[in-house]
Amino acid sequence: MFDSFEELARDTRDKVLDFGITSRSVLASFDRCIRELKPVIEAKGIVFSLDTALKWLDDYMAKTHRLKENYKYSLGSELRRTIMLLNDNFNGELNHWRVYASRQATRPTCPEFIAALDDYVEYLNKCYSSENTIDLKKRCAAHCLANLEKAGITALKEIDHQCLSDYFASDHFTNREPDGVATEYGRVRMFIEYLEEKGLLSFMNLHCTVPKIRSATKQIVTTYNEEQKKAVLDNYPTFPANLRDKSICTLILQSGLRFCDVKAIKFDDIDWEKKEIHIIQRKTGVPLTVYMTPDIENAIVDYILNERRESDSRYIFIKATGPKSSIGRNLNTRKRFRAADTDSEPAEYGSHILRRTFASELLESGASMDVITAGLGHTDKSVVNKYLSTNSEKMKLCALSIEEYPYMGGLF
Repeated sequence: MFDSFEELARDTRDKVLDFGITSRSVLASFDRCIRELKPVIEAKGIVFSLDTALKWLDDYMAKTHRLKENYKYSLGSELRRTIMLLNDNFNGELNHWRVYASRQATRPTCPEFIAALDDYVEYLNKCYSSENTIDLKKRCAAHCLANLEKAGITALKEIDHQCLSDYFASDHFTNREPDGVATEYGRVRMFIEYLEEKGLLSFMNLHCTVPKIRSATKQIVTTYNEEQKKAVLDNYPTFPANLRDKSICTLILQSGLRFCDVKAIKFDDIDWEKKEIHIIQRKTGVPLTVYMTPDIENAIVDYILNERRESDSRYIFIKATGPKSSIGRNLNTRKRFRAADTDSEPAEYGSHILRRTFASELLESGASMDVITAGLGHTDKSVVNKYLSTNSEKMKLCALSIEEYPYMGGLF
């Protein structure tokens, strides 16, 4: 089909552009990969080989030891994406834009482990509504079983405290952020507890083998002040997603919705006469009705009429460039702050701080915990307690007086 690697690369790039991909970073990483990979492929006298390309990628990334880990990981993912695009096009399978996994998921191979994992997924489906949550828990359980299998464990009854301890001491958990390790520990612990409850293990209390990592400090929850709220809600006409992101920020600030629920809002979910948005929360599966304030309504209408591209998509919020599909990534407000004429930089960016700001303002207005819990879509009232730390006036009441502990030594 292709006579040379150069022809394959040119045709693949043209198809990427036809898919609506205009991101400069995507195209730049594509061109970089082609430029570096071309002499390797041509030296072999072939048009393309996936094994050769992936071998080149491993060697290439091994030479980038001076790069920071987060940039190195991002670079490797971008170069691998180009290789996979070339491979799909070489095999005649590149018909649409795809997102490729950065690495192959680890799964066990012995029948008993596979059956236990499938039963666990069925259990998770009954407990959780979020596909992402289920997938993350399944991955951690599968990785644990696969590594136990490599250590010679092929039956659930053979799992003991020592093999679990060896797994938690393996290289899989080294050179990682403590929060990430603690999260995976928790997911594996949940899986072990499930196996115990099912009576599938020979040893009881195996979940106690899972280490616990506790944060040394407890941070005070941060929120946006009035100047920072103005920065994210201002108009930035040069931004391709200006009105879209503005309406999303307005919606979260005045309703407290999670970003995963906002991006999933469809036209059918909005009752324009009653000014209500009806959704099923992706994280909890609980129905929720949100009242559209005039600001929310005006922001959404402004986006639909003046910025949203013509599309058959059922979703309100779609990508500003590329495929006309629903937005996938989390909201990043960093660009809006950079463009704003303000010296008040926030402690963090993204959508969750908008949600915390909504909850904190409800708290300061005197709303009850029940109201705040309902507004946030939480099923556990205790979760709201963390928002107390955002109220500076109430935090002052926690200060202890030193009058009962006089010091007569003077100042030094």
